[in-house]
Amino acid sequence: INGPFHVPQKMKVMYDQGRGESTEQIFDFPLPGDPYGAWNNPGSIGFVHQIREVGTALSRGKKECDSFTWNESLEVATVVDEIVRQVRGERPILRKVNGMEAMEVASS
Repeated sequence: INGPFHVPQKMKVMYDQGRGESTEQIFDFPLPGDPYGAWNNPGSIGFVHQIREVGTALSRGKKECDSFTWNESLEVATVVDEIVRQVRGERPILRKVNGMEAMEVASS
């Protein structure tokens, strides 16, 4: 996955064909047009889809989006925590925040 990390626009998938041979497929995800001008972080227009989705959910009185739920967020956090644990030797701690599970990272 090509950077920057917060708005990757290209992904390359390598397929093992055996005997040291591989093929690759490249997927492009161009950013939408940017009518807003300058951003603090280049490429932030990529967040516009998420911002709209959250705004829609909130306007409907929801606490989470249908397209990406709290549980799905926890699944992603679990994967990221495992990466952190393997790279830095830190371990995640599951705790309750406002009655919902949340993660924090503690040194091992």
